[in-house]
Amino acid sequence: MPLPSAIFRNDERAHQLVFDRPADIIVAHEAADFLPALDTAQAAHDAGKWLAGYFS
Repeated sequence: MPLPSAIFRNDERAHQLVFDRPADIIVAHEAADFLPALDTAQAAHDAGKWLAGYFS
């Protein structure tokens, strides 16, 4: 299975960011897993990593 990727486009500025080959994938399948996953994402951000994804 291919790894996920994300593209963020700003058409007004003709600029885009492409995120592929993730160093890690953070997933919360249950509500109880959400805050620990958010803490993991915050730790990655605090370590200088870029984050791309979504909540649903």
